[in-house]
Amino acid sequence: MRGEPKHLNFNELIREVLESDDYEMEVEDYTVYIKLKKPLRYEGVAGFALSYLFRRRVRFVRRF
Repeated sequence: MRGEPKHLNFNELIREVLESDDYEMEVEDYTVYIKLKKPLRYEGVAGFALSYLFRRRVRFVRRF
């Protein structure tokens, strides 16, 4: 997952995060929170923003 910066594709980003062991996950009230242990290397402002968000806690909602 690390190495050269990549162009941002949100679906690929999520897949890479979930396939790695570099994250912590919490579940509260049908919501999954993911926090990265290390920053990602993505190009551009959007990539930087997503890396910053993932270092904090990103919320994914799944309704049943």
